[in-house]
Amino acid sequence: MLAMCPLKLFGPPAALLARLWLAPDVVQKVIKHNYDKGNYEGMRQSSQINWKELLLQLHNDIDTMWLTFKHELQHRTLQFIPTMRNTWKEEGYKRAH
Repeated sequence: MLAMCPLKLFGPPAALLARLWLAPDVVQKVIKHNYDKGNYEGMRQSSQINWKELLLQLHNDIDTMWLTFKHELQHRTLQFIPTMRNTWKEEGYKRAH
């Protein structure tokens, strides 16, 4: 009689959990913004665009409108809010995803 793999008894979710459990630690660099030192006046001035004109071009597709607004906000955040260094004392801070 052939030995059956125990993961096959439980199906794909168990196999996925086993892969995650057996996978090596993945190091993910987390970008943190220093909101206290942000250039909010510059961000405000760069946001002086015609939002109505920009969003109405998207033909009332609310998901695309949201993604457009979110992209504009993220772009300005990267441009006007500085990032911080990792302040963890431990070398190689790891965060599994």
